[in-house]
Amino acid sequence: MRIKRVRTYALPVANAIMLVATSSIVATAAPAQKTEVTSPAAKTKPSGTNLTGTWSIKFHEGASPKTHIMAVKVIQKNTTLAATGVDEYGDVILSGSVTEPNKITFKRTYKGSQVNPPAQYDGTYTPATALTPVSAKGKWNAPPFADKIQKSKASANSGDWEANIFTGPPINK
Repeated sequence: MRIKRVRTYALPVANAIMLVATSSIVATAAPAQKTEVTSPAAKTKPSGTNLTGTWSIKFHEGASPKTHIMAVKVIQKNTTLAATGVDEYGDVILSGSVTEPNKITFKRTYKGSQVNPPAQYDGTYTPATALTPVSAKGKWNAPPFADKIQKSKASANSGDWEANIFTGPPINK
């Protein structure tokens, strides 16, 4: 019986992996063995859900029923998150990270001369299903700050947050 045996080799070429296949005809009745090639680059790539997309983030201050909304465009590179967008107070900048299995953390600051101090957001995300987008939720907190009259803010500087993350192509191009 003649069996064609194919071998695959991974060769590093200029920061990439080139796969080279060679073949030979051998006389054997033994089944060919499967060979898996693992790219070194694949080990550094994070597994899990990519959170790049448009986020709609709702957050509450303490027990207040009022909902604040942020709309941001997020870019994920490996485990780093970076975003820009807006909320009712101004232009928002987010920076944070994702850790496995599903933890997320980011800091919210404002562009320009906003008086609000940075706020820390910590939580978890849930991957998308056939019927729902990626979602995230957690807690946020920020140090007290002074208002325009330089009076300390009396209301809560912490609360809950939740987000829907739309990871498909942008609606507005």
